[in-house]
Amino acid sequence: MSSNLKTANFDSSVLRYKLVSDSSLTGAAIVDVTQESGTLYYVTLNALTGINNNYYVKFKFTTGEVVVGTTEPDLVLYLAQDTELKLHMPAGVAYTALSVWMVDSADDNGTAQTTSGNSASVTLTMVTS
Repeated sequence: MSSNLKTANFDSSVLRYKLVSDSSLTGAAIVDVTQESGTLYYVTLNALTGINNNYYVKFKFTTGEVVVGTTEPDLVLYLAQDTELKLHMPAGVAYTALSVWMVDSADDNGTAQTTSGNSASVTLTMVTS
């Protein structure tokens, strides 16, 4: 689990959502982020300052071991340097476990994450239920 992973749980009859944020997404998989099944509604990836590389952020929506470079992702998002990506999914994407990692390659066997020349990190924010 990432030391920078933060979760705010709005578990009530009015708001049944979780806000998940990681301020330094890396090539190490964060496995089962929410520790339960749910639905993913929104993703923001922020590489606006100090990021000198393009990345691929990969998601796995099922339970099981995640091995970066071996596990086939269910969703891959391309994040260009100095950009912010926002993905809204009004109907949501159901998951049994939500895992995420970031590498330099769209290939399933990609494991590298170039950090040289980067003075900042990629921030991931998600809204789930």
